[in-house]
Amino acid sequence: MRDADTETLFKLIRETDRDARYEKAVKLLPKLAEKSYPMEKVIRILNRLGTVDDEGFEDLPAMKGKYRRSNMLGVYQRIFDGKSDTSFGIQGGEPLKKIMQDFGECLDSLLKDNRNDAHVVASFSILMLGDIHPFVEGNGRTSRLLMNYILTKLGLVPKNLDAELTESRLGELNEIKDYEIDPERKFGKTILKFSALNDAKIWKKVWEDLDTTIKEGARKYSDIKFDFLRLYIKDAKEGNLFKIPKVPEMSEIIRNLPNC
Repeated sequence: MRDADTETLFKLIRETDRDARYEKAVKLLPKLAEKSYPMEKVIRILNRLGTVDDEGFEDLPAMKGKYRRSNMLGVYQRIFDGKSDTSFGIQGGEPLKKIMQDFGECLDSLLKDNRNDAHVVASFSILMLGDIHPFVEGNGRTSRLLMNYILTKLGLVPKNLDAELTESRLGELNEIKDYEIDPERKFGKTILKFSALNDAKIWKKVWEDLDTTIKEGARKYSDIKFDFLRLYIKDAKEGNLFKIPKVPEMSEIIRNLPNC
C-alpha cells in the first residue's frame, strides 16, 4: 500500500506531527478498505500508519506494526480528570500473538455478517484493542483508526476525532481539540471505564491467594486477562456483543459523534 499519499504520511515522524499523521491516515482508510486483507493484518497496518517516532522508544521505528516482544508486559497509564492509575496488557510474545489472531478472526466474522450494526462492531473493536494494548506505541490512535476503518468498510463515514483523544495528554487541555465535539468526554471516559472494570475483576482473582508475590501477580494478571478477553471474543462470535461491558454505551456514543 505504497503511493504518493502514504509516502507523504511516512515523512511525518516527529511527536509534533501526531495530529497531521493521524488525519492523513484517516483519509487513507477508503483505499485500505478496498483491499481484502484479514483484520489482524489491517490492525498492524493501522499501527504503522498512525504511529510517529516517539523519542521515548529508541527502537520504535522498527517496532511499528509489530506486537510487543515476550519480555514486554505492556504497562500503560490511564489519566483522566487529573487522576491516574496503571494498567497492564497481556504478556508479549506468543500469548499476545494468539489473542490478536483470535481477535482478528472475530472481526473478520463480524464484518461478513450484514446483520451486525457497524457502530456496535466499531465499539467492540476500539474497547478490545485498547485493552489488549498490543503495540509498543500508538495503541490509542490505532484503536481509533480501527474504529474508523470498520465504519468505512461497512459503508459509513469516519468519525471526527483527533489523534490525542485518550492519550496521557488528556490532562493537558491545550493539547485537546475535541471538547466541542465531545464536551462531556463520554468517548474517552467509556474506554477508561472498560479497562478499569476489567482490571478490578482481574486483580481480585490475582490476589485471592494471599501468598502471591508481585512477580507471580503480574504473570497471573496476564493469564487471567487472556481468559477474560477470550470470553469477550467468544460472546462476539456468538452474536452476543451487548453482553460485553460498555459496548452498548460506546456504540451510541460513536453513533452520535459528528462525521469527518
